[in-house]
Amino acid sequence: MVIGLEPVYQLAIIFKNMKTLKLITVSFLVVTTLSVSAQVEYKMKQDNQYTERKKEEPIPVKKIKTEPPKENIIKINLLSPIFYTLMLSYQHNLNEDKSIQITAGYMNFDGFSNSTSSYSYYNSNPHTEAYFFTPEYRYLFVGDNMSGSYIAPFLKYTNMSYSADYGTNYYPTTNHDRFTFNYQTLGIGICIGQQFIYKNKISIDIFAGPVYNMLLAKTAPTSPNFNFAKIEIDNSINKLNISGYGIRAGFTVGFLF
Repeated sequence: MVIGLEPVYQLAIIFKNMKTLKLITVSFLVVTTLSVSAQVEYKMKQDNQYTERKKEEPIPVKKIKTEPPKENIIKINLLSPIFYTLMLSYQHNLNEDKSIQITAGYMNFDGFSNSTSSYSYYNSNPHTEAYFFTPEYRYLFVGDNMSGSYIAPFLKYTNMSYSADYGTNYYPTTNHDRFTFNYQTLGIGICIGQQFIYKNKISIDIFAGPVYNMLLAKTAPTSPNFNFAKIEIDNSINKLNISGYGIRAGFTVGFLF
């Protein structure tokens, strides 16, 4: 049996078409598979983007060290050399607005002659020596921790000695000797001042106020040749250190610790 060419040609066309269809199908499957795989991988990456990301560390903040306020100050009065004295103070903080201060002073110099003695006496080579002790209580009405404006009631104890060589004006008498007078006083007063604290290290204190001094005791020497009953320290001495009203003032620089 002989088969014509037309059927064979048709089969070849069908086979060719099937091969083309198979190639198209395989290509479609490959493309679909790759697309699905890419989508799954992208989704996995999208789902894991927060879990895989490294935690961001916080920005370091520079810590500023704040030193607590110091509780003590040692001071020197810069005005004391004018009065031939050395004055040192110690201040201790009690709380934000209250503190106590103790001041000690020493005077030692050649000076202060006596002019109230009898006309028959003269003196020479005068010398004055004194000790001062002043406790006070400070209250800050503006500021805190010893820095600011304050009011300070105080007591002031003074022990002063005055000595000189005494003689007589009667010619040709040459009686003379060295005698010493001692005075003890107590003063009561109040000061108003302003204290500045710089970087918790240095203090500057300015104050002034009235004081009333009372003579507690007076010791005069005895001598067969001289009558010292009425002799007082000379007017050249600030008698407000001995008795009566006066002013207490100061300008101090201190160091905190």
